[in-house]
Amino acid sequence: MLAGLAWYPDIKIAEDQYDLTVDAPKGVLAITVGKPKGVTSLNGRTRSRWRSDPRISSLPLVAGHYNVKTQKFGRVTAATYFSQQLQHLSADYLAATGRYLQLYEKMFGPYPFSQFAVVENFFPTGFGFPSFTLMGRGCCSCRLLSTPVSVMKSPIAGGAMGFWSISLQAIGVKA
Repeated sequence: MLAGLAWYPDIKIAEDQYDLTVDAPKGVLAITVGKPKGVTSLNGRTRSRWRSDPRISSLPLVAGHYNVKTQKFGRVTAATYFSQQLQHLSADYLAATGRYLQLYEKMFGPYPFSQFAVVENFFPTGFGFPSFTLMGRGCCSCRLLSTPVSVMKSPIAGGAMGFWSISLQAIGVKA
């Protein structure tokens, strides 16, 4: 669900952060902006917990049956949320995400979020959100063509300021 659908209360709290718990059928994982705080399964249900970043002003929500792979690159965790059909691409996406995070951090400074995830969608989409990108199955299968742009768009989608947000105006991104 896109944040503009007003699926959650628009309550400003002192920290400007959100804690989100999604209760779903067993095996269905929820993804939103920010940092995952855990997944538990009990009594045929799966609960996904997230904590947003203080700079986040909206909460898109995605859910599905995903195989999750992660890899740490400095202080940033790269993640893939892929179906069984595409999980063989995870290692390549994690490696590419790490390379582009390191490249862009040298150019623009620290990546403003604690995670960057590539999330598969069954719809043919290509959305960039703070801390994750949502790509259609066909795009994911194109083997990393969109990784450089996705990593760079994530802070911009989140409204992060500084060099990350103005850099697209100054350079072209090549895969």
